[in-house]
Amino acid sequence: MRRSCLVLLTVPAFLACTSWHSLSNLPPSAPAVNGGAPIRVTRVDQSTLELRRAHVARDTIFGIAGESEVAIPLSQVTRIETQNVSGGRTAGLFAGVLGVALVLAAVVIGAELLSTLRADAGT
Repeated sequence: MRRSCLVLLTVPAFLACTSWHSLSNLPPSAPAVNGGAPIRVTRVDQSTLELRRAHVARDTIFGIAGESEVAIPLSQVTRIETQNVSGGRTAGLFAGVLGVALVLAAVVIGAELLSTLRADAGT
């Protein structure tokens, strides 16, 4: 029981709530976009691609999608987004999980007390 409660409390901290945010301007040549962290590229045809180790050279964005290296002309890109951790969402999720754990603990303790009281009343 204690392990499952511990897992319930710590997993959200590691999963942290994230959201995608558009980059407003991209330099014509960048050694790494978003410090090498994954980015999401939306193309003119509205298809999206998540790139790792992305960088821009002249008029093209390069990166790794899945197992393949890709090169996408910037003229075919409508939006580039970075993934950021949302502190508020993460705190809310953690508080919610903590609240559920506390309610479960109160139910278990209450059941134990009720069981003990019934046993004492029967003797």
